[in-house]
Amino acid sequence: MNAPLTDAAVPDGSAWFTIRLGDVPKWNEAEVIGILSTSLADAGFATQLADQTIAWRQQLSLLQQCAAVLLTSDATCSSWTLALEYEIPRRSKRIDTVLLTPNVVIVIEFKIGATTYARADLWQVQDYALDIHDFHEASALLSVQPVLVATDAPAIPLTGPQEDSGVWFSNAETLPSVLMQIARTAPSSRDKPIDPLAWLKSGYRPTPTIVEAARRVFAGHDVRELSHAYADNLTLTTEAIARVIQQAKTNRRRVVCFVTGVPGSGKTLAGLTAMQDARAIELGAGASAFMSGNVPLVKVLREALVRDEVQRGRTRDQAKRQTELLIQNVHRFVEEYGVRRLDAIPPDHVIAFDEAQRAWDAAKVSDRYEGITLSEPGLVLNIMSRPAEWSVVVALVGGGQEIHHGEAGLEEWGRAIQQSATQWEIVVSPDVIHGGTSVAGHRLFDDPQNHPSHLQADASMHLSVSVRSPKAQRIAEWVNAVIALDAAAARDALESVHGFRLVMTRSLSDARAWLRRCGTGSLRAGLLAASGALRLRSHGLELTTDFLRGFPIERWFLDDFDDFRSSKSLEVAMTEFECQGLELDYVGLCWGDDFTIAEDKSSWTGLSLFGKKWRTIRDPVKQQYHRNSYRVLMTRAREGLVIWVPRGDPLDLTRPPEPLDRTAAFLRETGVIDLESNQT
Repeated sequence: MNAPLTDAAVPDGSAWFTIRLGDVPKWNEAEVIGILSTSLADAGFATQLADQTIAWRQQLSLLQQCAAVLLTSDATCSSWTLALEYEIPRRSKRIDTVLLTPNVVIVIEFKIGATTYARADLWQVQDYALDIHDFHEASALLSVQPVLVATDAPAIPLTGPQEDSGVWFSNAETLPSVLMQIARTAPSSRDKPIDPLAWLKSGYRPTPTIVEAARRVFAGHDVRELSHAYADNLTLTTEAIARVIQQAKTNRRRVVCFVTGVPGSGKTLAGLTAMQDARAIELGAGASAFMSGNVPLVKVLREALVRDEVQRGRTRDQAKRQTELLIQNVHRFVEEYGVRRLDAIPPDHVIAFDEAQRAWDAAKVSDRYEGITLSEPGLVLNIMSRPAEWSVVVALVGGGQEIHHGEAGLEEWGRAIQQSATQWEIVVSPDVIHGGTSVAGHRLFDDPQNHPSHLQADASMHLSVSVRSPKAQRIAEWVNAVIALDAAAARDALESVHGFRLVMTRSLSDARAWLRRCGTGSLRAGLLAASGALRLRSHGLELTTDFLRGFPIERWFLDDFDDFRSSKSLEVAMTEFECQGLELDYVGLCWGDDFTIAEDKSSWTGLSLFGKKWRTIRDPVKQQYHRNSYRVLMTRAREGLVIWVPRGDPLDLTRPPEPLDRTAAFLRETGVIDLESNQT
């Protein structure tokens, strides 16, 4: 903590220097710069000191002039609090200035010498304000107003913030009037004035990635510490699952429950939390495990937990053995107890099956294991009927992202329940009864009016709000409209998206540069591409199955810049198969020749490469898988997405420019900003 300059100075929390506005006119500029410089050096940025010092001098001078004007017009402004270089945890970024008035938090970004209000600068200050609003606990009910100060830009009439972004524009001369207008007009839902000290000391809870969330859940943190006001149904759902498990144990029942949710709503997190809760509920009467058929997800989560346990003093072998019991490959579980050891009793009284609608159908099981005629849902129910007295299967169900052949679907679970020799009590999200959007219209039972009597609908089993990131909550709507070739609907969806960065480019080097600018600190950026986009090899991106199967995906998702195998190196692109169920902060989507706008612009053309020629995909099921692969890729980002559409090569018959040009033109029609022409 920095020592206060005067008795009126406010002790800071995350800011490098804080002071009452009334004391700004008489501060010692050299002393302030000294404090800021020391903090900069302590943060490891000593090499940037000269340039930063010049910018600080001009910024401090401007703030001093601004404070004098404000205090002359209204003496009550003297109690306002100024916080310089306010650090945003995890993002490794600092806000130039935060001004705390009695009723509003004003986030100010200075661009010294700027003559225009550049889009990149607008996004920067908007991003800061959204982070404060969404994740800073003391700001939950406050008005947070972003101000972009381009010191040498033309003055903007004081009519309010920009409609499309909510950002106020100011130059050096208009800054006092802009701040005063914000203070006088910005509403606040709080009855009492902002307490500056409490605000500066307040906690900051960014929405964790699934990997971060898994680490914290298995370290003993409550899911309530991970959820937020905009997504509190995550807590309701985990509590509902805990009740089901407790009642099943108490009443000696067998229960299967179906949890649904919109993309990114936290179904996987709910399952992980439920299994952790179950270990406490069972009190030694059995075990519980989180299971998934998503091999990359299992590998990444296991490795993340192993690394945590090693840091706590366990050996790697000990940690690995424990983690393999907690997080399992569901196909291996089914093979062990449903194929090889038909009478063996599993150690688990409770299992969570992630993406349960993607369980294998009977045909795929039969192809893999001769003589086995049941589907994977049927095998799971058979296996889980063996533990003594009671058991629970938690099926986490999504929809619209099926990308493998042989996936049984939600309906197969209904058939398996009806054909099971065991009577299962069923607790379900209403969506699986009526075929809601979260399950892409699929239903557990064919007739929603004629379902088993032992079925109970519980609204708590549905997660209605995305927790991936508040900024990305409506991006899924844009993606669905893009896949449906509805440019107007896509534009409408984007108009309500604030803070999520969505741009496109025709240059891979520009896309990489953008990702490097955005993916700083602990934020993770990476390249993604469709598994069928094999001609991206001409740009140095290898997407063959053999290559990616041998690549250490754990390092791609977990390691930092110092390992060239990390996603942050932007050397290797992962496909829909590796990234489904996982996420990145910033995604660079490398669009392929395999999925482009048709010549008549009325449909998407899906292609598959055979030898040296493309073939049109005509099978309706395979067409849907193809569309879903791009749906998955476009919904992996938490903070921002840059889409790179190559230009093609007229001399290469496998990379014709025209389809890619049509695709780029359509993406622009949907509202995507062109990277090169908008200074982003």
